[in-house]
Amino acid sequence: MKIIIFVILTFFVFATGCTTGKKASEKKSGEDVSVNVKVSESDQLTGTIIKEVFTDKGGREHPEIYDLYLKTKKETIFIKFSDSKVTRAEIEKFLDKEVTLEVKITETGSWDSDDPEVQSRIGKYIAIKKILNQ
Repeated sequence: MKIIIFVILTFFVFATGCTTGKKASEKKSGEDVSVNVKVSESDQLTGTIIKEVFTDKGGREHPEIYDLYLKTKKETIFIKFSDSKVTRAEIEKFLDKEVTLEVKITETGSWDSDDPEVQSRIGKYIAIKKILNQ
């Protein structure tokens, strides 16, 4: 009888100790997932457009691929073009130049992909709505 009670208590402790209280989110392969996202509707930021060599999930650098960032006085923020109204080609004209942008800031966004050649990202990023100093 003591063994049965021990097994039941052990199972109960294990079952309740492994839950996080969060629902698992379902996603299709390659689909972006955002969790705990704080988004501003519209802000203006001024900074310099810079590029950095892309590093995949395995830590391998791909010098032929690069990501673009807005470097402000306070921080360097990733530019997510899939949510932007401005193309990569349009913003590359401002590479290493100061630019003022109307942006949507996502404070705590995250997105992931099953593709090992794609980098997972967590943290702040911007989507560009408009280039203000053209």
